[in-house]
Amino acid sequence: MQPELKRKTSLFLVFFLLSLLVTVGTVQAAPEETISVSMHHYILQPGSKGMLDVKEIVVVNNQGAEIAAGAGKVKFVLPEGYQDLIFAGGTEQLVEAKGQELVVTAAVPKGESTYRFGYLLPAGAAPHFILKHRLPYPTETLFVLTPLQGVSVSSTKLVDGGVSQEQQARIYMADNLPAGEQVDMVVTLGAGAAAGGVTQPPPNPKFHNPGHIRLWYQSPFKGINAHLFMVMVIGVPLAGLIYYVFKRRQMGDALKAKGDPEEEMFHRLMAREKVLLQKIGELDEKRANQEVDEDTYRQLREAYKKKLVNVKAQLKEFTG
Repeated sequence: MQPELKRKTSLFLVFFLLSLLVTVGTVQAAPEETISVSMHHYILQPGSKGMLDVKEIVVVNNQGAEIAAGAGKVKFVLPEGYQDLIFAGGTEQLVEAKGQELVVTAAVPKGESTYRFGYLLPAGAAPHFILKHRLPYPTETLFVLTPLQGVSVSSTKLVDGGVSQEQQARIYMADNLPAGEQVDMVVTLGAGAAAGGVTQPPPNPKFHNPGHIRLWYQSPFKGINAHLFMVMVIGVPLAGLIYYVFKRRQMGDALKAKGDPEEEMFHRLMAREKVLLQKIGELDEKRANQEVDEDTYRQLREAYKKKLVNVKAQLKEFTG
């Protein structure tokens, strides 16, 4: 009985750990989508000549091998009608503007790379600006930051993340956006903007506190999928607890059996009785099918019955 329990416990742990490894492999493999965006920031504020000043900070995560310079596999889409494209943080040496696309011409190393650029956007129907953006890659988190006053953002894809006292800005956000997702924003400046900004969230939006997200991306674990990390943090200790409970129960049963030899003998006799009854039944079936002759049948059945009578007599001593 004890080896069987130990075997089941070991099998349970093996299957649990294998399931974790399969999950990790499933999340990390995705060979067809090695490029994703960890964070995409839009920083919106009033610009010169009544235009909208837009700055973008894109953190690209290359989960595959390094992409060679000139491959042009990583690119960003610029909005229609943009003007005065500028770069920051050395991005001008890494990219090239081609129409409405910003193509990365430098090598893209494995891991995260950051690209910073900005432009001016003319008004659609003043004081409103239409900012349309189709995501070329899966995006974990999209942030839109505006001043506390004088700018509002309306979008069905964003939710109001509140005010960041640290950055003195209002934050709009969305997370876990698939590649190809269309995010359209209507930005209003000046007197036409609602105080603090207004957004139109979809029903029951799913998002995380911006402070928590910021802390996560500043932590050493930012390269791991946050939801998978949570599963591992909860699952591994839970597996350890289950193993501990099984082990304690196993040790308790062993000590109990060791401390009570009569009980151990009783269980052995019960098992012996069961085996003998089974053998008699099998022998009767073989005789009915004419698989054994009459003499062999009688000899074996008599031997089994004698042993069974002896076992029952010993069991009677335990039960009184």
